[in-house]
Amino acid sequence: MGAVKLKLLSALSRVVNSILGVFGLYIARSSPPSAWWAHERSPELRHSRLHVGATYSPWLSDGEFLSAYATIKDFTLVDRERCYELWDLAKQSIKINGAILEVGVWRGGTGCLLAMAAPTKLVYLSDTFDGVVKARANVLTIEVVNMPIRPNRSSAAFSPQLE
Repeated sequence: MGAVKLKLLSALSRVVNSILGVFGLYIARSSPPSAWWAHERSPELRHSRLHVGATYSPWLSDGEFLSAYATIKDFTLVDRERCYELWDLAKQSIKINGAILEVGVWRGGTGCLLAMAAPTKLVYLSDTFDGVVKARANVLTIEVVNMPIRPNRSSAAFSPQLE
């Protein structure tokens, strides 16, 4: 009887949440702060359910960021909120010496975003161009191509330019 009730409640929960989802709402069971679990294959990694209710969204009032994000959004898998974090960190990096290095670039969208946020810095992008490579202790191959991303001042887009 208990298993039937659980299945019924689970099905009802899915139906209610699918209806609420139309309005951007979701109902979830909260758990006490001390409640955590671990997967049997990785018991050392603890998990807990987070219910973030934050509303502060600084990217919504940063016109420069929104314009830059509109330019690069089709060239990245990174969501808008994380792109804003990169944007903000790149802006802060202007105050210190050094270049910016992005490792693993896919189509270069976030690299372009970094270059737009910190136009006085060199931005280097690196990638294997073969997907994720399994590390082997006895093999190290590094190919360095000196092609920093620099703003192309003649258009709204940014493009790599050889020095």
